Parts: sequence; structure tokens; C-alpha cells
Amino acid sequence: NSVTSIESAAFQGCTNLTTFNVDPNNKYYSTSDDKRILYNKDKTILLSYPTAEGNISLPAGVEKIEDGAFSLCTNLTQIELPNSITYIGNSAFSDCSNLTEINIPFGVTYIGDSAFWDCYSLQNIELPNNVTSIGPSTFMYCSNLVNITLPQNLETIGDSAFYGCSSLTNISISASVTTIGNQAFMYCTNLIFSIAVNNEYYSNSYDGSMLLNKDKTILIAYPSASGDIVISENVTTIEDYAFISCYNLTSIELPDSVTTIGYHAFFSCNNLKKVTLPKNLTSIESYAFAHCYSLENIIIPTKVSTISSYAFYCCDNLQNVIFRDPTTWYYTYNSNYIYGTEIDVTDEYQNAFYLRNNYDWYWYKE
Repeated sequence: NSVTSIESAAFQGCTNLTTFNVDPNNKYYSTSDDKRILYNKDKTILLSYPTAEGNISLPAGVEKIEDGAFSLCTNLTQIELPNSITYIGNSAFSDCSNLTEINIPFGVTYIGDSAFWDCYSLQNIELPNNVTSIGPSTFMYCSNLVNITLPQNLETIGDSAFYGCSSLTNISISASVTTIGNQAFMYCTNLIFSIAVNNEYYSNSYDGSMLLNKDKTILIAYPSASGDIVISENVTTIEDYAFISCYNLTSIELPDSVTTIGYHAFFSCNNLKKVTLPKNLTSIESYAFAHCYSLENIIIPTKVSTISSYAFYCCDNLQNVIFRDPTTWYYTYNSNYIYGTEIDVTDEYQNAFYLRNNYDWYWYKE
């Protein structure tokens, strides 16, 4: 009865823990009748149910599912939550690999980070309108998730929220969404975006394959990119991670309006063999084309003035890099232009060797 504090996820993954024995005089904690569930004293907070399995229903009155409460319950297949639930904690159902069905009650206002991480048997889910934020990695690796209904009042989609949801074919984003995090839809290789026309921050391409900012000048994500692609005029920036790990992308032609290729923009596009860089391009950010193993030739346009470190690192088949303006290029080990060393870029074979191997060089020209 002396225990006053049990931290979140204290029993996460204790899949053989079948009995919680709580002193009836303890002022802070209690158990279910079968002693398999650990609650707070008045049973409004479910702290841990490490042996949950099969089809279960939680009793009315539970308001909060604590962090990690059902994590690694691999034999849990269905769960019915009572209408009293308002809070689902971080990693609450992570690694419940056989969970196929769960209802999210209308009163839920918070769903924590990684709440359904790696629930790869989950196919359908509807989020209530009181949820305003989907945290980082919430549905990461839910590879069989086919349908999801997002809240009409949603404001934020966190980093990697739907990372690896390869079966997701359509996602509708309401006017209320103001922030979409990095890699939110990475590996969503079949995804079509449908952005509300009155959303002030985001839009989609005419076919729904691309996520763009409102005026369509920033290409944010194109997770289904494959084959040979030509990006239309108007785009000025290829955002960080925009094409990351698009394994089926083989060639891409960027319009002359593009001036910046972002961090990790084409990272690990393993089958990307041909890239046409635009004449108005000024900067290529770190890791932009790193691990593009099939890339063989690159022409660096005249207006490019910076190539950040790791930009072409591990492009193992890169043989020729031609600089349209080979005059007065330097390299350094940082971006402060301090103690830069001049480098001859007239040798296209040497350029390729340096760019694919000297990963920490920052290239610039005056």
C-alpha cells in the first residue's frame, strides 16, 4: 500500500504478466476483478493490460488509456472502447500486430505518438472530429491500412504519421489542416491526395498524386512516383524528403522554375537512372541524391552555387558529372566558407569520384 507512483509504460511488453496484486489499502492503484488489468484507484485510467488477447471490451468509466498500456499485445485482435474514453496515450497499441478492429469513440481528443505503430493487421479506422492532431509515427508501418477517415477539425499531421502505409489509396485532408510533418506519407506508394479546395496551406496535383503548398510552388511529397516523370512548370522548390525512397522512379525532368532541391529529396531512389536538372537551379541540399545507386550522369547547371555535403554520396554508378560553369569552385568541410580550397571541376570523371565518395565536402562557387 506504500506505492504512490508507477511510471507510464512500466509494464510495457510484459506479455506473461497475468496478475496484478494490489493491496486494497493502496490509495492510488487498483485492478480488474480478474487482476489482469492495472488501473488507477477509481478505474478511470487504464495503466496496463499486458496480456490482452482475442476480442475484448473495456468497461464504461475508463477515460484514459495510458502510454504503452496494450503495447506488444500480439494476440489482441479486436477491442471495443467505451464512450467515456477521451485519451489514448503514446504507443498505447504499438506492435499489436494482429489487431484488426478498434473503434475510436467520439469523445477522444488526444491520440499519442506511435499509438498504433506497427499495427499491420489494421485495415480501417475512423477518427472523431474532436481529434485535432495526429502525432509523429501514429500509424507508422500500418501496411494493411486501406481506409482512414480524418477529422474535419484536424490541424496537424506529425512526422512519419503514415510512414509505410503502403495499402492506403486515398486520404482526404480538410481545410483545417495547417501543418504536415516530414515523411508523413513516406512509402505510401499507392496514395492519392484529396485536399479541400478551401485549405489555405496545401493543395494537390490535378491527378492527386502530389502534395503541394497552396500556390503549387513547393512540391512536398510524391510518394507514388514511378517510371519516367516530368514535373510541370510553376514548382520552384523540391521539398525535403519529397521523393525519398521512391524505388520505382527511373527518370525525372525538373522544370526550369525549380531553384532548390531539398534535403533527402531523392534519397535512396535506387532505380533512378536519369535526372534533368533545371537551368535556374541554385542549390542542391545534403543527401539530395545520396544512395541513388543507378544514377550514372549529372549535368550541374550554370546557376548552381552550392552543393551540400553528402548530396551524391554512395551513388555507386555515377561516372560523369559535368559542370556547365567550371570556374572558381571550392570545397570545404562546413558551410561557413572558411578556409575553402579551390578545386578543378573540368574533369567529369574526377568530379563523379569526389561527389560519390567525399561525402562531407561542401561545394560552392564565388
